[in-house]
Amino acid sequence: MALPKIEHPLFDLTIPSTKQKIKFRPFLVKEEKILLLAQESNNVKDMVSACKQIVTNCVIDNINVDTLPSFDLEYLLVQIRCNYIGNSVNLRFTDPKTNNIIESEVMLDQIQVEFNDNHKSIIDVENNTKIEMKYPTYSDIVETQDPNKGETENSYKLMLQCVDKIYHGENDVEEAKDYSEEELNEFIESLSPASLVKLQSFFGTMPMLRHTIEYGKEKKKHTFVGMADFFSFA
Repeated sequence: MALPKIEHPLFDLTIPSTKQKIKFRPFLVKEEKILLLAQESNNVKDMVSACKQIVTNCVIDNINVDTLPSFDLEYLLVQIRCNYIGNSVNLRFTDPKTNNIIESEVMLDQIQVEFNDNHKSIIDVENNTKIEMKYPTYSDIVETQDPNKGETENSYKLMLQCVDKIYHGENDVEEAKDYSEEELNEFIESLSPASLVKLQSFFGTMPMLRHTIEYGKEKKKHTFVGMADFFSFA
């Protein structure tokens, strides 16, 4: 006699960047196992791979997790997991002044991707030139972060990775993927410092999964940002 097959309901969700409506099934024990094994490995690449696998497993519609912006993947993962562990979770963090570990109850359905009204993906630089940037995926972030190199060098490499198109004048459009990293690097290095600041602002203002809470008698504030913070369960 065959074991019973468990049927699960489907739920609706909207991808923040595209507003595409998708359906997903609940996060199950097999997804929890994937996540726990990745956490035990203490390897960032394993964690990212696990998160992409979980979203692929649970989302019924056809989406490419490899091209999802990092904040979309974080949002989908939090909402899918919310369906498994419940809406209310205790997250923990370290108070920056006392170094005490603080636990705080957070309602996962209140966590949203924040959009900045001043954010631009097409950036005017100079000499009638514009650069169109694309949002980094989690793979982009992992691949460009070398622990043996400084933050400046890693950030610069991520910026190169996110250059998508280069516009010169009205009709001249160049696809960044058609050029080598060395060629793109030479182009970026030819820009003025003011243009570099504009490109850096793309990352400073890009959409982000975040949630701010107040804690303690002094009503201190702490902001949870990104995947690592939202999986810091107490």
